[in-house]
Amino acid sequence: MNICRRPKKKQLHIEDDMPSYISAYRTALLELVEVRRKALEEMNGEKKYPEELIRRLEKVIDHEEEGLSMQLK
Repeated sequence: MNICRRPKKKQLHIEDDMPSYISAYRTALLELVEVRRKALEEMNGEKKYPEELIRRLEKVIDHEEEGLSMQLK
């Protein structure tokens, strides 16, 4: 049985090879996610919008935040 093994790639933190402006950009995007989340909380408190809509938008924000956070690790 012949099994080809690929050499393991060295795990690098993205920030190690990332120019500082890209890191700053991603950090700014994460801050915008927080602003959007707070706005949704306010809209939910006003009860002007259906709760289901607010929950869907929160899920979208959660996914965006997760993706951005993973890119920063």
